[in-house]
Amino acid sequence: MKKSKLSDLSLRTKIFVFTMMPFVLVIIIISILSIQNRIKNERELTSNRIESFVTLLESGDLSFNSIKQKKKIEKLLNEKVLSAELIKRDRSIAFTTGGSEYEINKEQIDKAFQGYIITYIRQNKIPVQISLYPIIVKNTVVGILHLELSFEKSNDRIRQYTLFVLFLNIFGIILSFLLIYFLSKKIILNRLKSLTDMCSEIRRGNLNHRLSDKSHDELGRLALTFNDTTEKLAERNQQLKEEKQKVIDNISKLEKYREHLEALVKERTKKLEESKLSLTYLLEDVNESRAELDVLNKQLQAANKELEAFAYSVSHDLRAPLRNIDGFSQILLEDYSDILDKQGQHYLQRVRAGTQNMGRLIDDILSLSRSGRHAMDKKTINMESIVREVYDSLENELKDRKVDFVIHECPPVLADSHLVKIVFTNLLSNALKFTRIRKNAKIETGSMTEDGHTVFFIKDNGAGFDMKYADKLFIPFQRLHRAEEFEGSGIGLAIVQRIIHRHGGRIWAESEIDVGTTFYFTF
Repeated sequence: MKKSKLSDLSLRTKIFVFTMMPFVLVIIIISILSIQNRIKNERELTSNRIESFVTLLESGDLSFNSIKQKKKIEKLLNEKVLSAELIKRDRSIAFTTGGSEYEINKEQIDKAFQGYIITYIRQNKIPVQISLYPIIVKNTVVGILHLELSFEKSNDRIRQYTLFVLFLNIFGIILSFLLIYFLSKKIILNRLKSLTDMCSEIRRGNLNHRLSDKSHDELGRLALTFNDTTEKLAERNQQLKEEKQKVIDNISKLEKYREHLEALVKERTKKLEESKLSLTYLLEDVNESRAELDVLNKQLQAANKELEAFAYSVSHDLRAPLRNIDGFSQILLEDYSDILDKQGQHYLQRVRAGTQNMGRLIDDILSLSRSGRHAMDKKTINMESIVREVYDSLENELKDRKVDFVIHECPPVLADSHLVKIVFTNLLSNALKFTRIRKNAKIETGSMTEDGHTVFFIKDNGAGFDMKYADKLFIPFQRLHRAEEFEGSGIGLAIVQRIIHRHGGRIWAESEIDVGTTFYFTF
């Protein structure tokens, strides 16, 4: 026959097992400890009584002759006395109730005369305690009290106490069993049976059954949860019935739609077959347009090359006559200044200034042209080193000026170092130029992160400009300040924008009049 598993036991049995077993175990442990403590107390009480008896002998309240009175000693010690005797210093027996049953050796007697109390147990049918107590009078051991006690009386008391504890334990276990039985039945089992009955009703499809348990404990809350769940199931069941009817109605409608769609598909299929030929013709037209676009792109590239060559040729051809005009004007001013009046000299100076301005404009046009033709050689470059190198190269613009130039930390970037130098040269030159109006100019360069991209910036506290003209900032020859205020051709920022765009980046500016300007750019 197989042993029954714990899972096969009934809930009531499990409740009894898991509640009674710890309780019984605790009662047994407490009882054992209580009995052991009672035994210990009995032994200690006996020792205390013997010590009190010895104290009475030492103080003279009891005469040594009382040692011969066995019943009196038993009454004082509340134990059965087998023998009692007083051993004098010469080892002779002065007083005795009778001969001792157990022999004591000389070493134990000598040790007792030294002031030690000697006590030991002889195991027999009934344990016997043998004690040697020194009797000290005026700090001198005058004799040894030799006692042999039987523990019959204390054992009887311990036995009675054990039976009493056992009776209490049995009574407590029976009472606890009955209490657990009735409480488990009332508090748990009956209510669980109600929950089980409700589950059976739900399984049979009866969603109107409810539990009447209104207590606030765990089972009460479980019953409330069952009622709420059943109510929701009833509502959901009603919804499902309504949805089922809707589905049936929709299926009927879908059948009608299907028939309608089949007719539409046939009609559309016919139209698609007619359109297929049209799409074929359209694809042929797209291919022809793509070919024409390729030809136009090649023509545009060739035109751009011709335009760049033309700009380079024109600017190169214009240099010679401009140099001649500037040179002859200088000769006239130097060699014929005594012939020319002040107005004539002024006109020649204006001619020289115009030719020199024209020369700078031609140089800027060439720079703009070269920025588009320069072959890209991208490498990882140190931005801080390039900024420092460009700033040092602009030392001519720093003469007799106080400029606070700050280089913040900049990460390395993959770019063409030559073109990057051109970018910083133009932007730093602009910053130095537009901060000339400040006694204490400040220029900052650095970087920041925006939407996962590194953005570099150059910030100054210069003249600034009106942001409503920001759209003209990078257009060639467009200037936002008068030439009398700040010199320039309006080409520099166009070159910067072209270089930034060639690197796949973008550039923009933020400014405020008489506060300063910040240029932002990415690579």
